[in-house]
Amino acid sequence: MKFTPAQARAIVGVSEQTLRYWKRYLIPLKNKRGHGPSYTHGELLALMVINAVVRELTIDIGRLAAQAESLFAICHQTHWLKYRDSVLRIGSADINIHQDGEQLNQFTAGGPCILVALGPIMEQLRLNLVSQDPDAQLELNWPPLGITILKDAAK
Repeated sequence: MKFTPAQARAIVGVSEQTLRYWKRYLIPLKNKRGHGPSYTHGELLALMVINAVVRELTIDIGRLAAQAESLFAICHQTHWLKYRDSVLRIGSADINIHQDGEQLNQFTAGGPCILVALGPIMEQLRLNLVSQDPDAQLELNWPPLGITILKDAAK
């Protein structure tokens, strides 16, 4: 399932201007044009992580630009729900994900870094996805078909 830019903004919690501004710095977003569905669940997760780091840690989006491709690639690697108990490590030269149970000293072995617990972000993403018009039904692009009953098959 893919989401339109308007849906992505509502789910991530950013304005149209913010997403437009981020597109200038984040290479994975540069080719997202138009109003059609183009954002995946993995991209929404990456945007939620970026939003948390930018807003809560007041880090400029330009500083995350070098890690953007790696972040989006990590979020596309596996189903996004599998990251619920993981921690994302954003270092100066790399970005990686650590599954539950790994020791904190393994996170900081590469020098200064930012650790982002994905559990709260995943829960917020899940709630935002569910709250997106729960009464809406996806439109199926199938033509109407006539139903006929075969008399021989019913016997």
